[in-house]
Amino acid sequence: MYRQRRLLASAGIASLGLGYLTLTDSGRWYTSGVIRSTRTLAVGAAVVADYKFNYPDREDPDFESRRSAIHKRNGLRMLRLFEANGGVYLKTGQHFASMGQVLPKEIVQSLRPCQDQCPTVSLEEAQSNFMKDLGMPIQALYSEFEEKPFAAASLAQVHRATTMDGQKVAVKIQFPGLAERCSWDTTTVDLLSRVVMKIFPDFEFKWLVDEMKKNLPEELNFLHEARNCNRTGSLFASHQDVTTPRVLDHLSGRRVLTMEFIDGCRVDDLQRLQNYGFKPDQVAKLLTRCFSQQIFEFGWVHCDPHPGNLLVRPCPDDPKKPQLVLLDHGLYRHLEQDFRIEYCFLWRGLILGQRDVVEKCCQNLGVQNSWLLATMMTHRPWHLAPKNLEGEWTEEEKKEMFRAVHGMTAEMTQILASIPPQMLLLFKCNDLLRAVIRDLHVKHIVNPYLIMAQHCQTALDQHNMQAIHGTGATGKENSAWSRFRFHAMLFVWSLFNSARSWLPIGAG
Repeated sequence: MYRQRRLLASAGIASLGLGYLTLTDSGRWYTSGVIRSTRTLAVGAAVVADYKFNYPDREDPDFESRRSAIHKRNGLRMLRLFEANGGVYLKTGQHFASMGQVLPKEIVQSLRPCQDQCPTVSLEEAQSNFMKDLGMPIQALYSEFEEKPFAAASLAQVHRATTMDGQKVAVKIQFPGLAERCSWDTTTVDLLSRVVMKIFPDFEFKWLVDEMKKNLPEELNFLHEARNCNRTGSLFASHQDVTTPRVLDHLSGRRVLTMEFIDGCRVDDLQRLQNYGFKPDQVAKLLTRCFSQQIFEFGWVHCDPHPGNLLVRPCPDDPKKPQLVLLDHGLYRHLEQDFRIEYCFLWRGLILGQRDVVEKCCQNLGVQNSWLLATMMTHRPWHLAPKNLEGEWTEEEKKEMFRAVHGMTAEMTQILASIPPQMLLLFKCNDLLRAVIRDLHVKHIVNPYLIMAQHCQTALDQHNMQAIHGTGATGKENSAWSRFRFHAMLFVWSLFNSARSWLPIGAG
């Protein structure tokens, strides 16, 4: 009898506990965190076990197809996990989807939906953010507010609205409770990465977790995003072909960001670009110039340039020309001057094929394997890269690239773990830009390396060479002859690039 009463009492306490967990805010937060963590660890265990026990031997005659299948299978597992957990996990999926230089293409392709297909919440759920930030409900702040969002990302969704004075605006609303979930979820991802490293010691992804821990608090503070947006707008103030939305400060806070509404099309929407009367090569050149300036000249870089964050519209002052609109200013990287100049010398060395300069720059950046870093940056085998940085791949290059990086994923992740943190987001930025330009189908017309080289050299020409005497980028590569050679090469390269835009060079 006593045992029966004890069981009933235990059941009652458990019921009260479950009731607390499901009915209170803190209880729901704890319960959802446990569910997400359990789901993460279960999927993580499945992925690790699959690779541990099912990865094919290289001698297997079906090695290629079986390896591709296991990558695709686990890429889909991760996609389902990231979509189910949302928030930080979707942000992780977006990072993985931009790591084509390290991760297998099957995984990268499987995770692409993380960049575009994000879930939303009801306006009723989002209402609490307006009360917390602005002290009033939506109806008291806007004369019109569309209930259905027209865009969504991993951390927020965006609605069309009209202010009380009649201005059309876009209102970005952070998903409720996301900031509170951030710490829990990053801890879970950190734990999982440590477990994977114990099982597969060669794979170093802690640097990615560290970057997320550093960047997420800033991305979750929309006042920080507003400051980034304003700073970028001021840097391009004298450029008619690049702009950012104007922020309405009195309707913005940590969780709500109100900006002017700018109508345009995604940078990769070929049909709408054609309707505007723009050619894809115009847009590709504009995009490359914009980000080359950010990287090499400004040292202030928008590090999430996927197509959803890049709009194109007719330039207000000259509708025949395209204007690039930069959206989503949560993730930026400030490049310190010493690093920026070193990075300029590195790219100039890559373009000129100067092995000694590239090796010296790599050593200064903390990388011993200069050949592999150069291959990761140019997406070409290093000894072939100086001959053909862009253009169609030959069969020899494809085979050589496969031989060069086959089985070197561990070495590439170790390079990413050793380079300066400033450079990590540049890899992501460059890979996203490369994908956009590829989708514009302008490979035979636009030479992005030529545009990058021009801005790279402009930055070096503007820099006082004596000021960087201690950076290691001195001597031969700073000489007047080296600068003359580079400018001469750019001139010839520019003539060739102009000629092939109207001659059938390389076609077919």
